[in-house]
Amino acid sequence: MQRLLVSLSFVALCTAFVAVPVATGFSWSENLVFDNRGNLFVSDVTRGEIWKITLDEQRRYHQSLHISNFTRLLGLAVEQDGSIVYSTGVLDGIHVVIRFTADRPQTYQVIATIPKTGNGVALHFKTRKLYITTEGNFLPHAGEVYCVDLNNNYQVTTAMTKLFAADGAYIDQTTGMLYVSQVLGSTVLVYDIANEKQVRSFHADGITMLDDYTLSANGSTITGADFWTGNIATISTVDGKGFKLVGSGFKYPTSARFGGKGFNETSLFITEGGSIFKSTTDRCVYEILDVRQ
Repeated sequence: MQRLLVSLSFVALCTAFVAVPVATGFSWSENLVFDNRGNLFVSDVTRGEIWKITLDEQRRYHQSLHISNFTRLLGLAVEQDGSIVYSTGVLDGIHVVIRFTADRPQTYQVIATIPKTGNGVALHFKTRKLYITTEGNFLPHAGEVYCVDLNNNYQVTTAMTKLFAADGAYIDQTTGMLYVSQVLGSTVLVYDIANEKQVRSFHADGITMLDDYTLSANGSTITGADFWTGNIATISTVDGKGFKLVGSGFKYPTSARFGGKGFNETSLFITEGGSIFKSTTDRCVYEILDVRQ
């Protein structure tokens, strides 16, 4: 299945930002990742699908169904060279971690199983360990972070426990710090990968439900999706303060990433979620123009 969008077919205007639709027809687009080989992958958790989005020479977006027939598919991460994409979801009642490539649609390999449904996924390039959050069905102290060692037969260990709705995951590759958001309460936990321990935490001021997010190149700020308010905002990674609105009016935004190779790298790409019904088709992926100067 393929869809084509002219990139400026619709423009949402606000005093502070311009948002352009990149892909449409989702029920709950949950996460996105660029492979820096000209592909953007987006998961739809409600339908258990992953879509591939490309941009042609005329700057038109194309989207095609890449992986399907899962109960759920959520987090996405990619190897440093873009050769392999990882995701987590539910298949035949089992919580799985999979890998796939951009050139082989409907082809994947289950590499590991985990105790609970994964959500955010982040790959530490130096150690080649994949970190996966789970919300734990939003029960107190049921959230966890799992670690899949890609260099050791995909061995699964538990890095963090007793969390509350662990959701977003992003790694500062320079410092080796893993940032984990607890979506209920918008607390960000900072985990030292080398020493295998949490070193600090902070509250995301001005954000009601911090879902997935991205770090700035120097690691000083988080730009993330506020699932509850529909806002996209930037805060400091030092203390969670310095709230700056980047965009607003989105339908339950779930993740935010800056454009990769082959896309506009100054734009911020946003996914919309919030519907548990497969019949819902009005959730989109948007591009907020000129966010990164």
